[in-house]
Amino acid sequence: MKKNHILIIVALLLVVGYLLLQLNEMKLHYEMSYLNLTQIVYELEEDKMTLNNTVQDFNTQTLEQASDIQSLKDMLESAFIEYDYVTTNRLVMDMIDIEAYIETGDQRYEFPRQGEFFITEDHFTFHAAIRIPPLYDDELRQSFEGVGLNPLFRTIYYPKASERQEKDRELTLTYNDLDIGDRIQFKTTGSFRSAFNIESETITIIRVDESKYESGSDYFASKPVSITEHFDEENKMTHDYYEIGEHEISYKTFYNGHEYEDYYRSKVYIRNGAVGYIDNVDPNTINDTTPLNIVILPSMMIKGTEYHQSKEYYSVVHEKVILSIDGVEYDCIEIKRYKKEKYIGSSYYAMGIGLVKSTQLDQLSIPEIKLVDKKIEFVIKEE
Repeated sequence: MKKNHILIIVALLLVVGYLLLQLNEMKLHYEMSYLNLTQIVYELEEDKMTLNNTVQDFNTQTLEQASDIQSLKDMLESAFIEYDYVTTNRLVMDMIDIEAYIETGDQRYEFPRQGEFFITEDHFTFHAAIRIPPLYDDELRQSFEGVGLNPLFRTIYYPKASERQEKDRELTLTYNDLDIGDRIQFKTTGSFRSAFNIESETITIIRVDESKYESGSDYFASKPVSITEHFDEENKMTHDYYEIGEHEISYKTFYNGHEYEDYYRSKVYIRNGAVGYIDNVDPNTINDTTPLNIVILPSMMIKGTEYHQSKEYYSVVHEKVILSIDGVEYDCIEIKRYKKEKYIGSSYYAMGIGLVKSTQLDQLSIPEIKLVDKKIEFVIKEE
């Protein structure tokens, strides 16, 4: 009997022990769950704070944008009252993104400001666009429409195109099957010229025979050459062209004898005879068809050909000249440079060499127009 009691007590102790172990495990599991829940709550609080900051930043930006828009409205209202139509029109044009360009083959060119523009392809596309920033509200857009943006594309006259598209303030005209000598003439009004910064009343696109004209690459480095341009007695820039290829020319730049490294400016590219830079593009993604976005010399060296470096600066091919440098004569082409329609100087490029002479207006000689020569030195290197 006594023995049975002992067995019962042992059994009870085992059960109690097992229950205590289970209780302890449950306690540990609960503590872990509590810690995990606490961590989740903490992370949610952090996300909430981040979201609140984002919303606050967005609200601040929205208020600032609304304030900017109101300022624009006030400025426009004042302009309509205080200034004439032309002044107000220019003010509006400075506030929006306007572009016009000619596209032929794989090349894109700013719409010329004056005269004639030459192409060698049998087709080209004219594209013009007016882009009002999306943040501008309806009231401000109506102010823009009031100074002539809406009918702007009706202020340019052009021959019937192979294809024509006009929508959302964009105009695209495509001309196909052009023969040698064909001329496509655009006639512009004052409103269009003011909007797109064009000088001439008539802009003519002419298809020419490429074989009868020289290319810009003919007047650039065709063999290793070092060209130094002296800005004054102390400062000079040297371009050392050392590897001449079919589509690109590698070079190094030195400023006052020290190498000037530029991630995007280590090569000059040749595209369909044009010479120039491809800026702000990863060099690893550039191929033989990547278009130039800064042109040094155009594909067709025809007198009157105009090409752009930026919205303010552009150049015009002038005429061939023979320059005598250190007793040696060189066949050169004169390129006239302009800033906002004002002549600022000339650059002279020698056949197969590149830049050999440069002039610029003496800014201290206002109002007298005076040119000063910028000294150029060049050395043709042994291959």
